[in-house]
Amino acid sequence: FASEARTGRENQNYDDQSARQVAGCVPIDVKNRRVLLVQSSKRAFVWVLPKGGWENDETSEQAAARETYEEG
Repeated sequence: FASEARTGRENQNYDDQSARQVAGCVPIDVKNRRVLLVQSSKRAFVWVLPKGGWENDETSEQAAARETYEEG
């Protein structure tokens, strides 16, 4: 994966109703029985599952793997 996160939305996938398509993951620490959450960059004290835009040069699986790496 690239050393820097991708930026901008000009290369992202949108469905036929103009909704931006996203990919993400549910990172689980099986040993300690925990799920990783990240803090929202838009709202303080809101925790969400890692996700981000699915770009048009990658499969949904590649987008999910990249987002997992970026959030890690």
